[in-house]
Amino acid sequence: SRPEIYLCCVTGAAEIIHVYEGGSVSISCPYESQDQNNMKYICRGNQPSSCLQQALITSNNRQNTQFSLTDDKESKFTVTITSLTQKDSGSYLCGVKRNTGLDVFSAVDLEVRGERSQFKGKRDQAGCIGACIETPESRSKLRTSLLFRFALRSLKMFLSFLLAQSLSVCVIGSLHFNAF
Repeated sequence: SRPEIYLCCVTGAAEIIHVYEGGSVSISCPYESQDQNNMKYICRGNQPSSCLQQALITSNNRQNTQFSLTDDKESKFTVTITSLTQKDSGSYLCGVKRNTGLDVFSAVDLEVRGERSQFKGKRDQAGCIGACIETPESRSKLRTSLLFRFALRSLKMFLSFLLAQSLSVCVIGSLHFNAF
């Protein structure tokens, strides 16, 4: 049988969100309108290839004790993490499942700091991934991201053609392709 190519796309650089222990954070994960009915998920770490298998929560399972996921069904889904501790600090990936095998990810780094001494109550904070806030710079990044995704799709089609011709391609630049 012909080997499959697994590709993923992480859009943009990781956003950094600073929050305090005991509070909660809402992470907004953008997606394209064509993905509105696709499964959404979030995982810990920065390994796209194993993200879905290690998902903390998915749009099929929208809530557990610490995580909840809501989807506006237009352009973004939001993951809320409650009862934050410093152990929740680290890298996270928001993922959108695609039937093409090219899941799309947005990265976020969450830094949970010790509780603020001047505030007695809990504080909720929200963070945004990708181009949620419309600025000329964010629109430019979104255009670049869309062009990059188009280039990756074209590359995938080209590699599929090469595999059909019994040629093998292992590494192109810094992109690594694994045949399973």
